Amino acid sequence: MYDFCINSKVHKDIIAPKTLDHRFIHEDVGCGLVALSTLGRLYGVELPNINSVIQIFSTIMGIDYYKYGRNLSGLTRKIIRELS
Repeated sequence: MYDFCINSKVHKDIIAPKTLDHRFIHEDVGCGLVALSTLGRLYGVELPNINSVIQIFSTIMGIDYYKYGRNLSGLTRKIIRELS
């Protein structure tokens, strides 16, 4: 399997980031997972796996993704008022 992934024509030219300090991590965790986690909390849906990934990457990267990610702050009060 390793030989296939490394030497096949389809997979041979795929270049992955060489470090975790890459926009894929920052965007996916900060903009995607934090937004999902915030919506889950807002609607009472538990998302333990997503929250674990956010916490792990916050620790590894030294960034509080809950604070600096797309957390819907400012919009939360408006949404709660509309739901009431």
